[in-house]
Amino acid sequence: MVKTRAKIIEYIKINHFARPEDLRMEFGLSRRAIFKQLENLLSANILGKRGTPPLVVYFIKENDEILPKWNKTYSSVDLDSCKNKYT
Repeated sequence: MVKTRAKIIEYIKINHFARPEDLRMEFGLSRRAIFKQLENLLSANILGKRGTPPLVVYFIKENDEILPKWNKTYSSVDLDSCKNKYT
């Protein structure tokens, strides 16, 4: 399990943020396994979380400034442009 956490952290460091579905597809794990790892990383204060289902992204806490402060509708947020702006 520690290896999975390390892989998730590395993926998010490279991509700046990730949705649970991105991680599920990348690592071939079940939704339950992904959410368990994300919860562990959140409680360890390594990851932060923005949004509400179904649009939730996780990010490394030190990179909090990368994501814009979202409004509740998220209609104007383009995650690809946020990612490209900071890479």
